[in-house]
Amino acid sequence: SGNYTCSGFAPSSITLLTNDLILTETVHIIVLPDGCRPTNDTIWDLQWPSVPVNSTYLQPCPNGGINYVSGRAYRFCSSTGNWGPTDVTQCESYKYRNVTQQVLDSNLTISHGLYVIALLYDCTQPQTVSLLPLDLKNIVIIISTILNLLTTSLQQGRITDVKDTVIVLDVINNLLNETNLVGWQILQTINPNTAISLLLSSAESYGLYVASAINTTMSISLSRSSIVLQASNVKVTPNQADIIFPGGISDLFANASFSSSDASIDIPGALLLERANKASSVPVVNMIIKNINMFLPINTSISQLQVDSLILSSQVAVKDGGFTSLALKTRPVSIIFRINNPKNATSQYQCSFWNFTTSSWSSDGMLSPSSNGSFVQCYSTHLTSFAVLLAVAKFPDSEALTIISYIGCGISMASLLGTIIFFLTFRKQLLEKPHNFIHLNLAIALFLAFLVFVAGVETAKNNEAACKAVAALLQYFWLSAFCWMLCEGVMLYLMLILVFSTLKNKWWFFFLLGWLPPLVFVVIGLAVRSDYYVVRGNDGKTISYCWMSTAEGTIWAFAVPVILVMLANAVVLVMVLVVLFRNAKPKSDKAKLSKDNRSAVIYLIKSSIILLPVLGCTW
Repeated sequence: SGNYTCSGFAPSSITLLTNDLILTETVHIIVLPDGCRPTNDTIWDLQWPSVPVNSTYLQPCPNGGINYVSGRAYRFCSSTGNWGPTDVTQCESYKYRNVTQQVLDSNLTISHGLYVIALLYDCTQPQTVSLLPLDLKNIVIIISTILNLLTTSLQQGRITDVKDTVIVLDVINNLLNETNLVGWQILQTINPNTAISLLLSSAESYGLYVASAINTTMSISLSRSSIVLQASNVKVTPNQADIIFPGGISDLFANASFSSSDASIDIPGALLLERANKASSVPVVNMIIKNINMFLPINTSISQLQVDSLILSSQVAVKDGGFTSLALKTRPVSIIFRINNPKNATSQYQCSFWNFTTSSWSSDGMLSPSSNGSFVQCYSTHLTSFAVLLAVAKFPDSEALTIISYIGCGISMASLLGTIIFFLTFRKQLLEKPHNFIHLNLAIALFLAFLVFVAGVETAKNNEAACKAVAALLQYFWLSAFCWMLCEGVMLYLMLILVFSTLKNKWWFFFLLGWLPPLVFVVIGLAVRSDYYVVRGNDGKTISYCWMSTAEGTIWAFAVPVILVMLANAVVLVMVLVVLFRNAKPKSDKAKLSKDNRSAVIYLIKSSIILLPVLGCTW
């Protein structure tokens, strides 16, 4: 035993003092820290003194003595004696705030606006610490406002020399410097998506301004550490060639921190003709942007998704109401990205574009990517800012899914074949009892659909005519299966509701209803959209599989009749279940009423389970 005293500021500096020379017992000491130690914040270049636990320390914002910053930086000391992150979300430089207010409130001229941009260029030069989050927001608002002024002036026929506006791109490049990464990340927590999305939009607006302001046949290339821009006012010709950017021009990347092989795009010449709309020229701008991909957030249900490439932005102006994207439906734009993290067995790529309306990544209009390991090729039916997202998650192996599909189809075919043989044993009663006739034909339609699928959906891909035939047969037999499900519903309706109708004995009525309507849909589909009875790959030539394409609405020739059958049978199912419920509930005295109701409900559930798949409602 003894008297013990603990001394020290934090657990790592505690010393155990005792009056005994020898400790003859084990002493367990729980030490609660008095506070957080003094530390140097290298991110914001701030010194934090020692403070007690569960307390917040406030001090002047970073660069307060230079830029006259309002607000306070603060940091919380937790109960465990550990510092939390430095919070600078209340810090804002007076000069940026005041200039932003002036730009938004005053009748700003272009010359004054470009003077403001020149001042911003000096203020945004990369430093040892990041620009403050609210300062980044204000600077982006200033840039966007001045670009809107330039664009409006251009539309009114007042053109500012492009050489005088290059300073705009320089400021954007300064904001994208890696030293500002922490500032952008904090800004995302207080102003999600808005500022960084506005910065990307401003970069696109500036590029389109440059392309529209220069003379025909001219081309301007600007290279900065984080941005490479090439703008042209392309003179279109009847046999307009594709625009390929960067097209192997290595000098274009002289000042960039990335190379010409990191991203490229091939814009079809047909799109330029379409956008020009009989005009002699059309503005085209292409940009590759670095670092901004680290700031744009990921809003998706796929876990562990990250931007895994540079951002490539491409725009072709629309002249005098020209069409916007019809040419790209025939031949999409091709974009190739070098991947930062080559694909492995537990990853999958997703070609995406930045949607300025929703401020999030989207894959609408993007076709399935192809990859050779280090590069991913994407196809798009529109132009905007593109990137490749990498999903680091385990996805099912396509070969394994194919094997499982064939095994499942084989089991289904064997069961259907047994059903067909069973009903054929009652062949003398098939016409006398049409409900068995309906069961038999439903089984035949399903069996033939599975048979065509197994035999032809993969093997016919090498022959386009055979592939179209397989797609047409699949459409016919699957629609026939649904029509026979409709026959099942009609028969139930006649047997349980219209009990005195003689139509339920007319086997030929059901034969026509089951096999004739699908033939009408197939003939119409082939006559109108025969070219879309195959699904092609990203190159528009290779056949991926034999089925109806979603292009030009061809798939609706299958979907519409299926939906109508399911709706009709759903109505029949409800009517049949009402009749079954009434018949299953016997008339009894009040004491037995509750028990009878429960029995009726159980009977109803069992009937529903049996009828749902027969009527096709489970689809």
